[in-house]
Amino acid sequence: ATTEVTISDLPIPNPSSDSPKCEGQTLTFNSVAGMTTYAWMGPNSFSSSIQAPNISNVTTVANGTYTLIVTNAGGCT
Repeated sequence: ATTEVTISDLPIPNPSSDSPKCEGQTLTFNSVAGMTTYAWMGPNSFSSSIQAPNISNVTTVANGTYTLIVTNAGGCT
């Protein structure tokens, strides 16, 4: 008897932003395209499930560290 095994690569999200920004401008984030899901989290209860979210009319409460978790088509996170 035999079995076939498939191992999927771990995704590399490569998050980025166009920071620094001045108050009142739009802060934009970006990540690698083609993932099945995106989960952005950050200061001031920021969250988004899109590849390239933005924060319009940004203020200093947006300062800090943002985290991105992605899942690829192979189900790897």
